[in-house]
Amino acid sequence: MHFEQNGLPASAYHARLPNDQRESIQKQFMGGHLNCIVATIAFGMGIDKSDIRNVVHFDLPKSIENYSQEIGRAGRDGGASDCLVLANRDSLNVLENFVYGDTPEREGIARVLEDLLDARHDGQWEFLLGPLADLSNIRQLPLKTLLVQLELRGIIAPRYAYFAEYRFKFLLQPHDLMARFEGERREFVQALIDTSSRARTWATVNFDAMYQQYGAERGRVVKALDYFQEKGWIELESKQMTEVYSVLRSDFDPQALSVELHDYFAHHEATEVARIHAMLEVFSSDQCLTHRLARYFGDYNAPEQCGHCSVCHGKIAHLPQPPALEPLDNRDFQQVCGDFIHKHQDFTGQPPSAECLTRFLCGISVPLFTRLKARATSGFALLEDYPYAQVRAWVQAML
Repeated sequence: MHFEQNGLPASAYHARLPNDQRESIQKQFMGGHLNCIVATIAFGMGIDKSDIRNVVHFDLPKSIENYSQEIGRAGRDGGASDCLVLANRDSLNVLENFVYGDTPEREGIARVLEDLLDARHDGQWEFLLGPLADLSNIRQLPLKTLLVQLELRGIIAPRYAYFAEYRFKFLLQPHDLMARFEGERREFVQALIDTSSRARTWATVNFDAMYQQYGAERGRVVKALDYFQEKGWIELESKQMTEVYSVLRSDFDPQALSVELHDYFAHHEATEVARIHAMLEVFSSDQCLTHRLARYFGDYNAPEQCGHCSVCHGKIAHLPQPPALEPLDNRDFQQVCGDFIHKHQDFTGQPPSAECLTRFLCGISVPLFTRLKARATSGFALLEDYPYAQVRAWVQAML
């Protein structure tokens, strides 16, 4: 709105926009009909436009790697382009919280390992990612990282994935669908219709009934449904993506391995936080920014002065510390955390861990918080302006 009021047509872009709207914005931008996009990093994916003249970061990028990639989209045609970072430390905690939120608790890792051992059957482990995330209280992205680590340790290997549930809506009358087939195929379609449970609009496929009553394998049923949809006879929906892994080893101690894996995530956490602070050092450096970036990526032959960055123009950035916050020791721990502790105790039968409490106070969502309706609980995100490590140390001292 501000840009448009000042004569610069602009469009907002983020990952939650409908696909057709995002595609329309991209096409307008690539075609030169829209020259200003206010976007999250979702917009940069796949954008290769040679004449981008300005890249402005309203906030800190996530890392030096991200920053380098994002400014690299400017001036690909060789023309002069400006890259501006409105850098400050006010959002530093937000960036760090993204990192801390992706570190699973050791107990959650152990639950995944125990589920692997308990649920495996005939050398296979099948699961839905969402319910496994709920069981372990691990967000889906780090849960996928955990699965990769189990692969690297030779414990599991991915096989395939399938949708556990299919449902369809008739776009023509069932008898008209059957009339398009003869003989055994007609009997198959009749069985598919008869065994599917129908609600007002949708019919849900019962694969077990199809196999028991007609001997039809799952693969044939899915292939038939895809064919019906391709012909425009039904509208098909699939849900509950089920992952299937081979279990290569089961001779491990879940508790001991969970400690090892948690150490891996903790090391990754420390590394990622260090990368954020390394980025701040680059932005506030008194050395040529281009030279600093080149050295960071291992290019020691770059000129010591590029002649065009802010440092080379005598303008060294100073990033002041954010305003001092009230000491946490002045807070009443029970008043801040009491409601959540009671709710957690009632729901799970045990008090929350220090890590869980810290995430609650810093406003970092995990699967359990959805079921607890944590966002509606007093105290949620109350300390989001404080560094995560500082809040965690305070919580640990209070418990």
